[in-house]
Amino acid sequence: MIVDGGVFEYQAGIWRDFMRGTAAHNTVMVDGQDQSEVWGSFRVGRRARVHARYWAQQDELRVLEAEHDGYQETLGVRHRRWIARMEQRFFVISDLLEGSGEHEARSFIHLHPDAQVGDASLSDDARLIGAALGEAGLLIAPFGFDELDHYVGCLSSPRAWYAQELGRRLPSTEISLVMHGSIPRISGYLILLDTPTSLSISSASATQWCVDLGFEDGAFQINTTAAGVRVARR
Repeated sequence: MIVDGGVFEYQAGIWRDFMRGTAAHNTVMVDGQDQSEVWGSFRVGRRARVHARYWAQQDELRVLEAEHDGYQETLGVRHRRWIARMEQRFFVISDLLEGSGEHEARSFIHLHPDAQVGDASLSDDARLIGAALGEAGLLIAPFGFDELDHYVGCLSSPRAWYAQELGRRLPSTEISLVMHGSIPRISGYLILLDTPTSLSISSASATQWCVDLGFEDGAFQINTTAAGVRVARR
C-alpha cells in the first residue's frame, strides 16, 4: 500500500528526474534538495553514502537503525532513521536530523493509486490518517511535525505519480509531513495495522517523543530519542 514512485521511462526529462529523486520515495527531503545529485538518465554526481548502524530482534520486536550523509556536504545535516516493527501490530518510523541552523524537512509517504485515504483521527490531539486498499487497511500517526500536506497527482506536475511498470503512470496520493525550525530534531510516524482504542503523543524536547498506544487486548509505550527507539508493553 505504501509505494515508491517506480520507473516510468529512461529518457532524460522531468519524469525521469522526478522518479529518481528523493521526493518520489518514502524518505526525508531537507531544504528541497535531493539526497543524491542525479542528472541525465543514469548519471549520479554527489552520492549519499548509507551506513547500517544497528539491528536487533527480541521476541516480537525488530529494530533497524541506519543513516546517510547525502546532506552533509551541502547543508551540514545528517539524517538517521530507525524502523521498529512490532509483529502484526505496528511500525515506528523515527527520523533524527543532526546538525545546526534552521531548515525545512519533508517526510514523504506515497500511497498506491487505488488506496482510499481519509481522516481517521481519534481526537484533535491524536491525528490519524487512514488508508484502505481492498480488504487491507492501515493508520498513520505522525509526530514532531508542524504541517501535514496532502496532494494527489495531476498532469500539470510531476509529483505524486506511481509507475507500476515501464511506460505506464498513475496519479497517486502523497502525504508529506513538514517540519520547520532548528535542528537537531526528531520527527516520525507510526504505521498501525490495527485500530487503537487510545493514542497519546507527548514531547519532552525536540529530540524526545513518547507515544502511549492502547488496543483492546493491551497497551504499549514507545519512546523515540537520539539514542534510539524503545517499545515496552504496559
